Amino acid sequence: ANEINKHKNFELSSVVCKDEINFAKNIIKLKDINESLNKKINDCLYVAHSPLVNVKVAKLASNIKMPLIIEKPITNNYNDALEIKELVNKEKSIIIPNSSHLFSETYEKIKSFINNNYKNIKRITIIEGDKGPFREKIHPIWDWGFHPLSLVIHLFKDKELSNFRVFELRKNNKFGKGLVSQFNFKINSNIDAKIITGNLFKRKKRILKIILKNNEILTNNMIDHKLYFKNEEIYKNQRSPLCCILDNFYNDIKFQNIKLSNQLIDTSCKVTKILDNFYAS
Repeated sequence: ANEINKHKNFELSSVVCKDEINFAKNIIKLKDINESLNKKINDCLYVAHSPLVNVKVAKLASNIKMPLIIEKPITNNYNDALEIKELVNKEKSIIIPNSSHLFSETYEKIKSFINNNYKNIKRITIIEGDKGPFREKIHPIWDWGFHPLSLVIHLFKDKELSNFRVFELRKNNKFGKGLVSQFNFKINSNIDAKIITGNLFKRKKRILKIILKNNEILTNNMIDHKLYFKNEEIYKNQRSPLCCILDNFYNDIKFQNIKLSNQLIDTSCKVTKILDNFYAS
């Protein structure tokens, strides 16, 4: 909410929420999404709820050409993800997933590093997770694996990902649904990739490491958005990923452009298909 209000082109005018949360006095509080859409209070929506809500809201918003930002995972299953993709392709709806890693200013630096060093990359490792959330009937890979898989697919969109294997590293019977998982796979058959993700970390962690054949390492701390090479800081974000998302969102609304929506929803569908193969909801 604070970042939305800080942006020069947006102002948070209303919130749809069943819980009692204190917002600024000038923000309208609503209990139902239909009330928000029917009253046409807003020009666009940010959907930050369970992924089960995303398809419903996307369909309702599409009927009145309301642009959306939706939180990841965009859905809990591949068929629902394809429904959102169809809204973009056929209805020309502007729907931007909050794929924050792809909007970090470090992204272009990482992409350039990969392009310049592709033949010398030995391994890519991403560790991403936190303490929770512990959601009913959904594997934590959907909450914590979505961002790193989106990042890999986007960075290597012309390469094939193959040989997926999944291991459960840690379980916690106290919660019954706490897990840390490890995804191993190949990028174009020549780069080893590993993602360790889950909801049983001691503290929030988001680290990307690209290891070269000479063992030099590019590290991206995706919490403070700093890049390190050989343990020396070489770059830091000047603006937050959400600020960059809002920039793109505003331009897409202004020019009625669905190109970015197409690209990001396509990436999200690919991630959802991979996760659906292992952990169908």
